[in-house]
Amino acid sequence: DGGGGGGGGGGGVASLDVLVGGGAAVSGDQTATTPHLSITPTSSYNNVHQHYSEQRIIGRVHDAQDDAGSDADPTDDRVWGGIFEPYVKDCKPLKIMDWRQMCSHKYSYYMRENDADGHEDDSRATCCMASPDPRLPTEALGCNITVQCRRARARPASLMSEDEKQIREARRAIDAALSIVDRSGDETNLFLGQEDQITTRMSLGDVVNGRYDSDLMNVCVAQETILASPQSEISTSIVVENDGTVRKEGDGTASESLAMLASWIRAPAFLLPLNAVHVREINLWYAPKETRTNTHHDGNHNILIVLRGTKTIELCPPGIIKGSPIHSEHSNHPALWRATEVGGNCPIIPSFDEELQATRMEYKRNAIVASVSAGEAIFIPEGWWHRVESSADCLAINFWFDHESASTSVFARPSSSHMLPYQTREIMRAYVDANFDRFALALLKEAQGNGDTFLPSRDQKMRGADMVIIRTHNQIVLGDGTTDDPDVDWKRVAKEGYSDEDLRICLKNISTEVKGLQKKADQALDPTIQSIVGDLSISIGSIGLMLSIFLVYIQPDRENDRRAVINLFANLFPLFEMQSGEHSEAQRNWLYLEIVLRLQRQACFILSQ
Repeated sequence: DGGGGGGGGGGGVASLDVLVGGGAAVSGDQTATTPHLSITPTSSYNNVHQHYSEQRIIGRVHDAQDDAGSDADPTDDRVWGGIFEPYVKDCKPLKIMDWRQMCSHKYSYYMRENDADGHEDDSRATCCMASPDPRLPTEALGCNITVQCRRARARPASLMSEDEKQIREARRAIDAALSIVDRSGDETNLFLGQEDQITTRMSLGDVVNGRYDSDLMNVCVAQETILASPQSEISTSIVVENDGTVRKEGDGTASESLAMLASWIRAPAFLLPLNAVHVREINLWYAPKETRTNTHHDGNHNILIVLRGTKTIELCPPGIIKGSPIHSEHSNHPALWRATEVGGNCPIIPSFDEELQATRMEYKRNAIVASVSAGEAIFIPEGWWHRVESSADCLAINFWFDHESASTSVFARPSSSHMLPYQTREIMRAYVDANFDRFALALLKEAQGNGDTFLPSRDQKMRGADMVIIRTHNQIVLGDGTTDDPDVDWKRVAKEGYSDEDLRICLKNISTEVKGLQKKADQALDPTIQSIVGDLSISIGSIGLMLSIFLVYIQPDRENDRRAVINLFANLFPLFEMQSGEHSEAQRNWLYLEIVLRLQRQACFILSQ
């Protein structure tokens, strides 16, 4: 924007406020403005004055222990209530310089490790993460973790189809639109977090010490959990003590692959007071080589602390970028990444080129760009779009937390109006989640009231019970397979619905028929799809009929019935464990598809709900 309004030549118009540790007493009104305060650029942002946002000091925090003769710690409440809480309430980003000053400092930098006899051994002391040179404890290096991977070299264009080339160019255009710098299409260190990314299991020590084939793949550790207290586990909580130490209370079941690092953690306690916030997760991030993420947003407030290396972060308010549909894969990514032009199926992008151009212009007008180096931290509010570039050997910890407001009137505050697009999405998501069953059941009942337009009425079910293929001895025969279990009493089911035993028999009968179909397909002389589908059409049709009968007679307002339907189709496809061979995967896919295509209209309608 030419440098006006606090932005650099290529950066955003907004400045970034900074809270500084050390040097002076806390003061919410002591301000100082400097164009480029404490900036260490990563490689894509070498032109500092062109790209980085202006930074404005809004307060300072000093170590409470500097107050001679006083054990009191007056700083914590003043940091939270006087400085940080308004940024949380208004969802405005804030940079923190020297995050170590944001706790009481009444702790040692060292953790004492025990010797073989269980006694403390001073020679085995390990620096905690707040030390000037934080090192991961030796024991943690043996932990197995999930590692994000991607190819170390871009796939040659000569090996790509025309469609693949077009998708690659569209992805490069999106990446350029959602950044203030031009990386000239370099994708080798870009972790999209979508379909092109894979994961593997490695020890933390192998990643940190480079014991992997770096010529073959780039790796990074992203969001590896140390402690977790998700909303679903109300009996657990993560407690941050005033000295920065953390502990977990309760007996939750969250996956915590690096829980042994909990004693190593030191948190900025003044920014995470126990009576005001709920810490949801503490995670480890590590980049052996320079690494970039794509643009995304998180569903919790985030304090990101850099322990080693540097991160350059681009931030953008929620309303600047159109998000993906709220109930979809990667719903926290921009809709552009889900467009058909990049291999997705997002229905809310009518014109890719127009959306790309509009996003590019708005992003470059509104982006905030910050450098966060060792000893510094940044507050990223929930819903804010952000992307991160990490220097090589960059180690970081983040704290995801909630801050609950007491009234919905906060949505109408002018100071937080920039959050309305994100808040609206989250309210809609929660509303759909809470009411989906009710909507679906209402639609099914309405359909049942319309007679045979969609679903059969009770009288039609009674007449249909006489038409179900049943033998005299109450055994069902479909195709040429016969079950040994007695079949359900369909007239009783039409009146009263399925019993638990009825559901068990139906699922077993269907499973038996599917296994029989698999056996016939395995024994087929001609393994081609056309031959198998043709030869087995009677069996396929029989299974389709069985599924249709089963679905039509369920009572959708009964949870057991709904669970039975979900379990049936979740387990049906894995039943097709074809013998290995050139056509096995295609056979499995086509048999499953042909069965589903045999479902009757009413059964399909029930499944859709």
